[in-house]
Amino acid sequence: MNAKQRCKLRRIERRKLEREQLAAESRLEQRIESIMTGCSGRVSKALNGTLTLRDRSSESGSTCLQDVGLFFAGHRKSVSVSAR
Repeated sequence: MNAKQRCKLRRIERRKLEREQLAAESRLEQRIESIMTGCSGRVSKALNGTLTLRDRSSESGSTCLQDVGLFFAGHRKSVSVSAR
């Protein structure tokens, strides 16, 4: 095992410990929250509205563009309108 492999192994072990610590902190935080509120994690998420995966306000629906049919119809020849 050379120095590069040993360094890589140390880095992997360090990151593994960091992930385990973050997971332990998260579990502790969830336990404290459930004790203080008296509800389970699922119920508190449902009540707070943090269960959504994306922000609904940032969604933009389809927009209507003027003359989109002229640009989109490739089989028709339009002399007056150009996409360039």
